[in-house]
Amino acid sequence: MRRTVGDGSANMKSLSAIGLVGLSVMGEILILKMTSKGCNVTACNCSQDMVDAFLAGRTSG
Repeated sequence: MRRTVGDGSANMKSLSAIGLVGLSVMGEILILKMTSKGCNVTACNCSQDMVDAFLAGRTSG
């Protein structure tokens, strides 16, 4: 998973095959499962704090 600051829409197609909106419980589980299978995922969330926590916590493997 990549962290994109700003719009990022110009690069989205080249970076990911899958986009997901929302990093609550189900969103986190879906992202972790898809990335564990080798998929590139772009995620969007309303709260930047939640994105930062997700990247620092469960994805820091």
